[in-house]
Amino acid sequence: MWSASKQSENKRYVILFNHENPYIGRGGTERYIVDQAVLYKNQEVDVLVLFPLDLRAILGIPFVHGWGVVENSCFRGIKSVRQVIELINAYNREKECAGVYIHNIIDLDIDELYAFISFRQKITLFIHDFCTCCKQINLRKNRNEFCGDSLLYDEKCSDCRFYEKSKKLHAELEAFFAKIPVLRVIAPSESAARLWAESYPKYKDNVEIVPHLIPEAVWRDERGKIKPEDKIRVAFIGSAIPQKGWNTFADAVAMLQKTQKVRGIELYYLGQSRKTTEGVIQEYVSTHEKGDHAMIDALRMNRIDAVILFSNCPETYSFTYYESLAANCFVITNKLSGNIAHETKKRGNGVVIENSSRDLADLLSDPDLLRESINAFRAKCTTAPLAYSSQIQATIETDDEPVTGIRQDCKSSRLSAFNANLAYRIRYSAAFTKIMPVYIAPKETADRFVKTIKQRLSNVGTRR
Repeated sequence: MWSASKQSENKRYVILFNHENPYIGRGGTERYIVDQAVLYKNQEVDVLVLFPLDLRAILGIPFVHGWGVVENSCFRGIKSVRQVIELINAYNREKECAGVYIHNIIDLDIDELYAFISFRQKITLFIHDFCTCCKQINLRKNRNEFCGDSLLYDEKCSDCRFYEKSKKLHAELEAFFAKIPVLRVIAPSESAARLWAESYPKYKDNVEIVPHLIPEAVWRDERGKIKPEDKIRVAFIGSAIPQKGWNTFADAVAMLQKTQKVRGIELYYLGQSRKTTEGVIQEYVSTHEKGDHAMIDALRMNRIDAVILFSNCPETYSFTYYESLAANCFVITNKLSGNIAHETKKRGNGVVIENSSRDLADLLSDPDLLRESINAFRAKCTTAPLAYSSQIQATIETDDEPVTGIRQDCKSSRLSAFNANLAYRIRYSAAFTKIMPVYIAPKETADRFVKTIKQRLSNVGTRR
């Protein structure tokens, strides 16, 4: 039997739900959850994080299913549904619940999720992506590019492989939301709020817009105008993956190389991906390793004039956009990029073009026009935020209603949870990481791995 009193002497606690262990993941959602947990800890509030490990949903493998439990940043293992309910009931007997936050529902069993929160009147849902609107969490039709809106209908979705599962999920979530007495929805931007409300118009008035970052102090950009003889420094920043526009950027660079139109421009890539492209200067930048201001520092130190933020799906926020803003960079984006395009138009700090390699190549092949646009922007904007602080929701939200114990109506198997716990610990073991570094491993770990493999291959060749 679980006992919450053994964990700490705090009198309050919160529950946070995510699709993975936030202390292992390195995405924006995980960064937010960890910061939120720190703020609650500072208020002497216990933090209980729950995440699923359900290979039934992911790979169709039976008997591997459970919920990860993290108490005050300490991983307690993968537990069965019954064990998690016992834990929550124990907390509720001895502590007051100060909030329940759903950060993500990817691969969550909705019935189990409701069982865990059924004691609670007020629930807060965060919009970090669009996993509550569509199974394709970025609204990329067939994982290609933005489908146009968050709605599900035959005319648009009939030829998308995510359509049928998305309709089923949407129906489950409509029923789930209807059972919550007070649903609070927090979106980080106007564009994210609008897209989510399209899918759930009944809850449009429940949505609050709370940006992730608050600008602090002022940084003065003293670079002045770019002279005709100076090269324009243009950088693709962030993750070098298809949905962030890397393939479009790489194709545009190839077009420029082929036609020999790369003149007057110096191209950079700032980020932690290891893809290389001819004619692009690379610099490794990781906020995970160097702190939250690593990208801002890299943009300023490299005197980047313009950034390419070319996501082909709607960003709910985009930390890289605000990092670019802090370095007073001109933004080159496309019409599909969600909050990036919305903020760029509103602030007038860049250009929004079509999402195509040709349009991007055409823009980069005319340095005189690009220089003119950047200089015009700098003439009216000579200052930027010096840095940012996080605007994290960590308020005390207690219910007025008395708490009753959670009933156990869901199927629960200790064997499935045991298997899931074993699979999880193998996946994140030091031995597994040494053989095949997980995506969250720092650059130094991956570099050591590559070096070891090269040495072994070299030794094999020498022996032969």
